[in-house]
Amino acid sequence: MDHSIPQEHSMSQEIKTCEICAAAQLQIFCNNCQISLCGKCDTEHRKGGLCGLHDKVLFPDLNKLLFPSCTIHQNQICHSYCKQCDIPVCNKCKTQTHHDRHELIEMAYFVSMKLNEIKAEIEELLKKVIPQCRQTKADTASKLSMTEVKYDQMIHELEIHRKIWHQEVDGIFNRVRMKIHSEKEKSLRELQNHQSDLAQIYNVMYETVQEDRDILMSKEAAIIAAHKSRMMDCLQLKPGPNIKIPILKTKINKGRELSLELVNIEASLTQNSSVSNMMECSSNETNLPKDSTCTSITNSTSNENVPSIPLCALSAPNGRPVSKSYSRVPDIIAKATKKLLLIKQGDKCLQRKIKQESTFKCPSSLGPSQVMSRTLDLHPTENMACSAVKTMEVSVIKNTTRDRSKSLDQSKQNPVEELTKTILVDHHTKAEQKSLTERFSAFPLTNGQLLKKARVISSFPTGLENLTAVACYRSQEAWICGETKVIKRLDIQGFQKNALLATCKYFPGDIAVTRDGELIYSNVNARTVTVVREEKTEILIQVTKGWHPCKLCCTSSGDILVAMFTSDDKNHKIVRYHMGKITQEIEKDVNYENPLFQEGRHPVYVAENTNGDICAADLNAEMVVVVDNRGKEKFRYDGTAAKRAKPFVPGPIVTDSSGHIIVTDQINDCLHILDKNEQFLGCIDNCGLDQPTGLSVDREGRLWVGSYNTGNVKVIEYLKLRKSGPSQKQCLNDKN
Repeated sequence: MDHSIPQEHSMSQEIKTCEICAAAQLQIFCNNCQISLCGKCDTEHRKGGLCGLHDKVLFPDLNKLLFPSCTIHQNQICHSYCKQCDIPVCNKCKTQTHHDRHELIEMAYFVSMKLNEIKAEIEELLKKVIPQCRQTKADTASKLSMTEVKYDQMIHELEIHRKIWHQEVDGIFNRVRMKIHSEKEKSLRELQNHQSDLAQIYNVMYETVQEDRDILMSKEAAIIAAHKSRMMDCLQLKPGPNIKIPILKTKINKGRELSLELVNIEASLTQNSSVSNMMECSSNETNLPKDSTCTSITNSTSNENVPSIPLCALSAPNGRPVSKSYSRVPDIIAKATKKLLLIKQGDKCLQRKIKQESTFKCPSSLGPSQVMSRTLDLHPTENMACSAVKTMEVSVIKNTTRDRSKSLDQSKQNPVEELTKTILVDHHTKAEQKSLTERFSAFPLTNGQLLKKARVISSFPTGLENLTAVACYRSQEAWICGETKVIKRLDIQGFQKNALLATCKYFPGDIAVTRDGELIYSNVNARTVTVVREEKTEILIQVTKGWHPCKLCCTSSGDILVAMFTSDDKNHKIVRYHMGKITQEIEKDVNYENPLFQEGRHPVYVAENTNGDICAADLNAEMVVVVDNRGKEKFRYDGTAAKRAKPFVPGPIVTDSSGHIIVTDQINDCLHILDKNEQFLGCIDNCGLDQPTGLSVDREGRLWVGSYNTGNVKVIEYLKLRKSGPSQKQCLNDKN
């Protein structure tokens, strides 16, 4: 911006013609009337007599100084200036008023002095004040920028420490969670072993009843005489194990302390406003070495008696010795042992036994009100990783039963099945074996029949916008995501159990849970499938350039089915991955001539059935395509059998333990159910679904359905499951 002083314009440039006739050339300017006149108009102007005495000047003399008129005496011009009154005065004022006793100076001289002062002021402004202001302005702008940068750096550093603190807290809760899992496995193992023993005894009872019935019907005396009672074996029922579920003790003292305790694990997070508060949060016991020179005094910042010693009298264990150079501000001066903490305060060294595994040195620049302390006491009785494996042998547990009588109806057989999953994890130089056993009940669930009317057993909001995917985790929880980077894990009541942030540019293409319970999600833009392991993400699959992974399915064999599309949306295919390697591609028919899936911008949803068939929902073709495990097409379903008013728009697709194929219909707000042979079984349309875009089946055979519009999830019971094997009542009361 140009701050230069503007040049004065000459009045001769502004006034060119007479202001009365507006035609003739200017000749005279009347100071009294402040009007420019030509010669002719000047004569008429004087005759008018309106102004009385006219102070006129010729037009070439317009730069002549104009004197003011007197405010007291009419028609008088002020040629003098009164310094005492600081006003212009005329000749009459000088003789007829009080100004005759004042110091008067010529107006022309006074104006000349004023002009010189103004020139000096302009020169000082231009040469000194304005440059100084300009420099100050530049310095302020620099300070403003630097201050903003410093605060941004402080915020960045704060976020780094936020992550560190969160990692510490996550580590604590992970240890507690490991302990809970360990106690859970221990309790379940005892109950499952007892259940297995009861099942075996029950089999003995059932066989005894059948043998005794055969003897009662027999007419051979030798067989009856040789009968030996097995009643004692049947009566040897062991009492059930006494399971004591540990109590998770939590304490919330807002703004002061958060703590939790489980069995032999204690953890607490404490925020203190001063060193004295930190000492109050520690244990009241004092445990000093025998050679300590500590004496009990009253702490100046607290009413609590704190043992203290002079500086340098005691070295800090496992750390640097106490030094006088740290005597100005309170400071944690050394790493502590498991039970001792040294704190320098003034010229004393405070020592206190605390419930703390380790302490961290605070910066010396921090004052007492800024000291933060984290107390943690973790002393598990055994290593969790080692306790999970009691033996290095890899074995599969099998449960067998005695051979039954030929007369026993084969439909009433009662096999007791037990499945042991053994996982061998190789960490380069050391192999760790983790054996996870899942024992099913004595009578496992088998094929079920559809209920006449499905019912909603739970409905809850997720807080996610535009919900797109649901993946059940165990039997009571599910991972859920929408068109954001946030992926939540909620239980069947809607309570959040966990949440994480996907590494995608926008949002995950799909989510799924592997056979081992690990969450995976597709990153469409990065062309990867990512797995979440122990709160950390790893790239599990890198898709070939030109293809983008979207929808996922984890198979019972541990493989991963990935439905992907090309960048131009013209081609779609389903790829099977095993241990990160491609083992099968399903794109065209058996003759490799015609594509199985129609080109279009919509992704293909994929699921695997119990018989190995691969079921795909092709939204571009508005069809469900089912192929066998070799990729040969078996049938297509277009939704006509459902007789809906609107077109069939398939979305997420799943299968259940009975081999049913369930697919969402986003336009008709319902679910279509088929059997594995293309037979249409019915629709679930009585549960108030609203554009279902998320679908999954849990271990209990229930459907978790997510709504795109509302972000709500409904858990639907639609299947009546049966158990194999005869009931006790059926066995004992069977008189035939």
